Amino acid sequence: MEGRTPRATRRGASAASDVYKGQVATEIANEARPLTGCDRVTVAVRRGSRLRIEAVSGADAIDRRADTVRAGEALIKSVARGRESVWHEDSAAESDRKSTLPPQIQKPLDRYLDDSPARVLGILPLFVEADKDACGAIIVERFEGADSDQLKRRAEVVARRSAAAVANSLQLSNLPFLWFLRLVSQMAW
Repeated sequence: MEGRTPRATRRGASAASDVYKGQVATEIANEARPLTGCDRVTVAVRRGSRLRIEAVSGADAIDRRADTVRAGEALIKSVARGRESVWHEDSAAESDRKSTLPPQIQKPLDRYLDDSPARVLGILPLFVEADKDACGAIIVERFEGADSDQLKRRAEVVARRSAAAVANSLQLSNLPFLWFLRLVSQMAW
């Protein structure tokens, strides 16, 4: 038994780190929406080797089985591999540029747009210079309007700032005995 961590302790540590990552993601989603001037912001955070949607602006909970969530995670995964932001605008001029996207991005994008009413959509992977993998991603959506240049500029700024916050939350969640520190802080010693 020596050297092994009890299951309840591991579960407690995992729950504490999930709460912190979730709080950071929720804060980013809810604060980024008015800053960017978009209608919905979705934030995904790295969990192991996957990017998982943790927060959607204005939503208290996320239904993991929803088609939009699954399509969003597949889209984020494909965009993060390319390390570049991808933007989609629902217009006649955009349909000409549509064929320039690689099929590994175009298919998940089409699947996501089947469920989303977005007229302007941006997927921005979050990278910190030291890491080769994305620590998270942001999806910004605008349902009406056409001034996408300002939305793009603002979303890029939010993504740069959010990358540091998400990376810090991931590092903090890996601290040993984080669950114990949270327990002590709740006891108000």
